[in-house]
Amino acid sequence: MTGEQKRALLLMCLMLALLATDKLHHLNAGTVLVCVTVASFLPGVKLMDEKRIASVNFAPLFFIMGCMCIGSAGGFLKATGRLAGLVLPLFSEAGATSAAVYAYLVGVGMNFLLTPLAATSTLTAPITELGMQMCLDPRLLYFAFSMAWIT
Repeated sequence: MTGEQKRALLLMCLMLALLATDKLHHLNAGTVLVCVTVASFLPGVKLMDEKRIASVNFAPLFFIMGCMCIGSAGGFLKATGRLAGLVLPLFSEAGATSAAVYAYLVGVGMNFLLTPLAATSTLTAPITELGMQMCLDPRLLYFAFSMAWIT
């Protein structure tokens, strides 16, 4: 291993340790990630510099952040609660198999309205709540919901 790789490994191990022990030091994940990013620019670490940062393609990152913001905005505006209220009557009298089929159909419908990432960030919480209200494993509904984008 080169010296640079050893420094990167050490920084990654420190980051994972800080993320795993957040209950002890009360630093949230965003703060830890920002601190690790800043540390990578420090003169002793020298993992990042202006030449490397200029070669990063930021377009996919901004696209992903935009998709995630759609989901966050939907949650803030209580659109997810309203959507759960609309879908709950459909799910309420269904068994496990029917609920999975309905979750798949909701995923297909959302595929026409949102990107898969935005739909996931918007509808994961309502689908989980529906599964818990129906006394089902919420993962069943989530997996069926997410299969709509793969097929």
